[in-house]
Amino acid sequence: DGMEEVSRGNVLAQEYWRRGMFKEAEEVFLKLANLAKDDAKSYFNVGLAKYAQGDMAGAISWLEKALKLPGSDEHHSVYHHQMGSAYCRLAERQNDGLL
Repeated sequence: DGMEEVSRGNVLAQEYWRRGMFKEAEEVFLKLANLAKDDAKSYFNVGLAKYAQGDMAGAISWLEKALKLPGSDEHHSVYHHQMGSAYCRLAERQNDGLL
């Protein structure tokens, strides 16, 4: 069952996240986003994992995708807040000459 697989995947990804294994969490979140293409939360989680790894451009891309999906309204402000944070970190890196 697809929903059961998504549920198990979320548990695994959250365990990776708790252990600071953000790349592994991202891989699971990517699989979940591919399974549930209309689930804004899955896209948001990929964006968070990218953010945690320092990939601000990737985070912004996935967060923008999450905002365009139906069902994102419930967490709209959280998604925008995280995207704003990613834009700020990206600008800081550009100003520091890290990009």
